[in-house]
Amino acid sequence: MSVKVICGDCVDVMGAFAANTIDAIVTDPPYGLEFMGKDWDHGLPGVPFWSEALRVAKPGAMLLAFGGTRTYHRLACALEDAGWEIRDCIMWVYGSGFPKSHNIGKAIDKVNGEAGRLLKFTKWMRTTPLTRSKAADVLRVAGLISKNGTMAGHFFAASTSGQPAIPTPALWAKLRPLCGEVPKWVDELVDRIEAEREVVGQGESGKTAIWNERGEMGDFNITSPATPEAQAWDGWGTALKPAYEPIIVAMKPVDGTFANNALKWGVAGLNIDECRVAGEPWKWGTRQKFVAGDNPFVRTNNELLDKNISGGSKGRWPANIIHDGSDEVVMEFPQTKSPRPYRRSGERAGQGRTYGKGMGAYQEGASAYNYGDSGSAARFFYCAKASKAERNRGCEGLPEGEPPGSKRNKPAEGRRAALGEPRANYHPTVKPLALMRYLVKLVSRPEHTILDPFGGSGSTGVACEELGRNAIIIDNHAPYCLIAKARIKSVELALHLEGAVS
Repeated sequence: MSVKVICGDCVDVMGAFAANTIDAIVTDPPYGLEFMGKDWDHGLPGVPFWSEALRVAKPGAMLLAFGGTRTYHRLACALEDAGWEIRDCIMWVYGSGFPKSHNIGKAIDKVNGEAGRLLKFTKWMRTTPLTRSKAADVLRVAGLISKNGTMAGHFFAASTSGQPAIPTPALWAKLRPLCGEVPKWVDELVDRIEAEREVVGQGESGKTAIWNERGEMGDFNITSPATPEAQAWDGWGTALKPAYEPIIVAMKPVDGTFANNALKWGVAGLNIDECRVAGEPWKWGTRQKFVAGDNPFVRTNNELLDKNISGGSKGRWPANIIHDGSDEVVMEFPQTKSPRPYRRSGERAGQGRTYGKGMGAYQEGASAYNYGDSGSAARFFYCAKASKAERNRGCEGLPEGEPPGSKRNKPAEGRRAALGEPRANYHPTVKPLALMRYLVKLVSRPEHTILDPFGGSGSTGVACEELGRNAIIIDNHAPYCLIAKARIKSVELALHLEGAVS
């Protein structure tokens, strides 16, 4: 078993692979949403990417690709245009999403005279000895802004697109001594803006929340729009809370029939039994065979076979919806009750219907045909829970945050060496390992090789290492490759130690 991490452009790397050699593809490509300003998410992988992936995949190979709710239709079209067959779409439902919405009321404030005051302040700030990085450090150390420090940048914005802002008195008290000579109008503007901030509630945000001395996120004030025009649009936004991501299920066309493809290429369809949803097993009863003639191949009269008629003990058939088990998600499912176990009409305990005659027949004994369980309907679907520590396993003790120069994956000249320094897993879209293990099992067998052409921090590779699958993980961002290697190596070491102990 081998899990390799290759740093490079996935099209170039796949170009060196022989055709028809990959058993399955599981990947989380860019969504084309410019997530958190990342350059790697500015575009959606088009036909050339998926055409090369199709070439290296075996006939009948399955492909699972995450997509964004606003752009997955383009992903599906690119896959189809490249020659893949769309087979289904899995919905991964979760409760941890945060709405990335634009406040229309506040935006009107900025356009309706508010922007002028804000930009006047930020223009002056750029003339002071204080830099935005120094401001971020000071406020972060004081525990007044979030650990990523992005809020301080708004005090130096050069245009409305930078979301100019004026600090609160608490923040200004820390920044003012570092600004040199401060004109009277600046202090007055800080006080005036604060007086206009009508506090209408409390909230939390990963970008602007207050962090206390223990490093815990606290509350911040939510203020109402200031101008009448803005107040008319108070409560209007531009986005819903994200609560699911689609996972496109595609397949390279089979060579003949599924049966022929399985025998010739070793891949075909989905691994249903390996991915059944665990639950209370049900029993359909036992078969009872008897001799209806002199047949030496039939068991002796009335011998009970210790075997369930159904496969109910394997669990429920996997569905095209997956949830994270959070209270927020589970509460949306109704409470249901499966029918109680029942017997066929006319049957009594120890009896059943007789089928067949002549060479031999069998009789079904007293039979039960349902689970007979109850609870949230969420139990019908697979639950993928993420561990808080799993994303950094293998990266313990490493400094947090992005390496210098890697903010947009375009490091300034002279800072490239910093990109190679080890870091904790700062990838912003790490998928739960439980989810990745489930998806890998759904499309592969233990001897198969999985390809992830957009490997990120290596979650697919970690899942394959844990499941004993071969894998090839590709990413064009060197720091992410280092993180992926560290995470995979940690699993490899843990499995080795476990094997040594046992």
